[in-house]
Amino acid sequence: MYVVIGLAIGLAVIFLLEESARSDARRATQGLKRSVQDQLAAISKFREVYQPQDVVRTRTNDWIFDYVTSKPTFSLKELEQLVLKIQDYYKTTYNSETNFTTDFPVRQDIPLTAAEALHMLVFIDACAHNAAVHAHARFVFVIASLQDEELSLIVHDNGIGYDVSQSVSKTGAEHSYRAAKELKASLKLTSTAGNGTIANMILPKPSREIVKLKK
Repeated sequence: MYVVIGLAIGLAVIFLLEESARSDARRATQGLKRSVQDQLAAISKFREVYQPQDVVRTRTNDWIFDYVTSKPTFSLKELEQLVLKIQDYYKTTYNSETNFTTDFPVRQDIPLTAAEALHMLVFIDACAHNAAVHAHARFVFVIASLQDEELSLIVHDNGIGYDVSQSVSKTGAEHSYRAAKELKASLKLTSTAGNGTIANMILPKPSREIVKLKK
């Protein structure tokens, strides 16, 4: 009799524990869905903010938004693939002699949210477009580096340069500054007429783990 009661109690406890685990899993799934939905809603509002006036950049802008809304997280190496596609598009569309060189981390990486990926890609796209189209640069270097756990994005070209004392709207750098603001990053633009431009965005120390990549 006592054995039967003990078994019944044991089964009841097991059932309650399993039901609790299922309930926790459902709440976690619902929380993740809400998080993703919140991210997508936050990203969608930037379509108008980042809408370029240049018809060619409208296409790369669409690529960026389609890409960052395809999943909730990205790596730097994944972003590099879209950067290469954008660069090839500019080179082909404008029949440009610009040579792009892209250097992203090969030994370590960091997970990025979709929103972070959006603003980083907009920054790189704006700089690459300005270098190839307006600065008539022969060489453009796009570099991402992780040093002292700070993430630095650098776009360096040898184009005609510009007067940095001009207003942001006149230089076409407004999207770069907006992206830096959204990322809470610092942005330094260095340029002189005839000596090219360096755009250096430094993101705050990442709060998440830097991942070492396999060789």
